[in-house]
Amino acid sequence: MKEKKYEKNGRITGAVLSGIVFCIFFVFMMVVFTILQFMEEPIMPPAIYLYFMATFLIPTIGIGVSLYFRIREIKSGEEDEAKKY
Repeated sequence: MKEKKYEKNGRITGAVLSGIVFCIFFVFMMVVFTILQFMEEPIMPPAIYLYFMATFLIPTIGIGVSLYFRIREIKSGEEDEAKKY
């Protein structure tokens, strides 16, 4: 029983770490574009700036949602049940 709990914790840790790494990358890119937008001359048109922000924000939200469902799947034991077949 203890082995199963350890295995689940390892899966959750792996999922969380990979999600955090990708979220950090996308947030970093958003920060870089924001710094370039407001510190450099000439500035990008607002429509292009918003397009770039959406390009990085949408995957970040998707990563968070998929991470939530992955953790829920691991905790419920769906993967363990599928291994039996």
